[in-house]
Amino acid sequence: MLVELGINNFVLIERQDIAFSPGLNILTGETGAGKSILIGALELLLGARASLDFIRTGAEKAEIRALFEVKDLPNLKEKLRELGIEDEEDNLLLSREISRSGNNRVRINGQIATLGLIKQISPFLIDIHGQHEHQSLFSEDSQREFLDHFGGREFKAVKIEVEEGYKKLQKAREELKRLRRSERERQQRLELLEFQIKELEDANLEPGEEEQLNQEHRILTNVELLYTKCQEIFSSLSGEEVETGINDQLGYLHRELKELKEIDAQLENAKELLSSSYYQLQELAREIRSYADGIVFDEARLREVENRIGGINDLKRKYGPSFAEVIEFLEKAKEEYKTLKGSQEKTEELEKKIESGETEYLELAQQLSQKRKEAAKKMAELLVNELKGLAMPQTRFRVNFKRIPDNNGIGPEGGKIAFSEHGIDQIDFMLSPNPGEDLKPLTKIASGGEISRLMLALKALTADQEQVPTMIFDEIDSGIGGKTAQKVAEKLDQISARRQVITITHLPHIASMADKHLFIDKEIKDGVTRTRVLELQSKDRTQELARMLEGEQSETAISHAREMLEKAQAKKGSQ
Repeated sequence: MLVELGINNFVLIERQDIAFSPGLNILTGETGAGKSILIGALELLLGARASLDFIRTGAEKAEIRALFEVKDLPNLKEKLRELGIEDEEDNLLLSREISRSGNNRVRINGQIATLGLIKQISPFLIDIHGQHEHQSLFSEDSQREFLDHFGGREFKAVKIEVEEGYKKLQKAREELKRLRRSERERQQRLELLEFQIKELEDANLEPGEEEQLNQEHRILTNVELLYTKCQEIFSSLSGEEVETGINDQLGYLHRELKELKEIDAQLENAKELLSSSYYQLQELAREIRSYADGIVFDEARLREVENRIGGINDLKRKYGPSFAEVIEFLEKAKEEYKTLKGSQEKTEELEKKIESGETEYLELAQQLSQKRKEAAKKMAELLVNELKGLAMPQTRFRVNFKRIPDNNGIGPEGGKIAFSEHGIDQIDFMLSPNPGEDLKPLTKIASGGEISRLMLALKALTADQEQVPTMIFDEIDSGIGGKTAQKVAEKLDQISARRQVITITHLPHIASMADKHLFIDKEIKDGVTRTRVLELQSKDRTQELARMLEGEQSETAISHAREMLEKAQAKKGSQ
């Protein structure tokens, strides 16, 4: 339960530490005193969006702290362990600081944490019913959530399976839709790739071929030059067409050096070098002569090579710019073609996956629907009994189930229905608060006071299922008064016997049932407005109830207030 709430520089509150007790905690005060500021502070602490407007004028930062007693909350403790948060055994301290500088901080048990972590644990701590939630009861989504909460834990596993089945099914459907949407583009791309692949495969390109062709082309276009120059080199070496060839000169020098070597043996190495050069040049002459004899001008081959080079250049302009990139393009085109061809198989695979996914989802959704119908029948019976205790003795209530036809939905052809992650049920709470009236949707039948009591009755039913230790009601008494107010007060007191209840009220009937009565007061001092929270004791409570009864603290009002308190205490003692 909530033990203490600390507020510094939040809106009109400068500094306030508020202690709460088990049972029924009541907050009262003049209109505009700032009662809802406390609810706003708690909502901010538990993850609501922050605004610099929350920081008190003249202050640099606002801070909210809350101490909870958690010793009897095993589900919370398990969640804390799961999140890696140190367990302080009996207590949990949350704090949140917002600063004009943007240096905001969140702490759990003194450790720096994230707002996301607090949002994950807050459902285990407090259920806040704000004024806006009255209207949310008109929403089919809210009605479904109330029913599912009432269903308890046995709903949870099936709901998770339905949600997971829906997500998998929708993912497959979206993928199939994407594939079908691009089918025309896919076919056009396949046709282009097929043409490109054929063109490149018909060209029969080989790695290194371009370099070989260019080399051959250089030779074929320079045959005459090659022959002439080779003949000149051969002649210079052999001396066939010159007076003395290089080999003749080397032969003469070899003989001269041989004679000199006979004189001085140190010239032996020089003679060997010259001898080696002589024989190598003779071999060179034979090599050149053989090459020149093999040179043949082949005009047909030249045209063939030039045509092949021209064809390769055309392919390079289309798929290049280099020969290697043309070959790489062919490999990539083949890979893409294979992938696109395989998408047809993917389509067929997805269709089968969707078919089996729909069958699985529909089976789970029907299980969930059946559980909801069973829970709805039980909830209707209990809710009618709860409403009897809230001055609605002849109320009838039913949960209406319907399924919406949807051609894009799920099910057999001609019978498809809408579906979602919540299942296939459309929920509508039907109410008849007065005898002789037909059951009608809440939006068409219920007054503000009836909605307030219906919400309280629903909260009373689901409180045990939700296992939240603290319930907060902000003006649950909207639209009611007199005997009805007394019934609502007694119902709040009954709920507070099982869990802590904190309620903001304008009705003295409800305030008289308080186990702890807090008064919210607004004062203006030195031109500065401040909101204070004061705990009222016996005499102060009597005066506050008198104010709430008649707007003033007259003797009659005080006597009436004293009597109301005595009856409230007697009522609480008899329960």
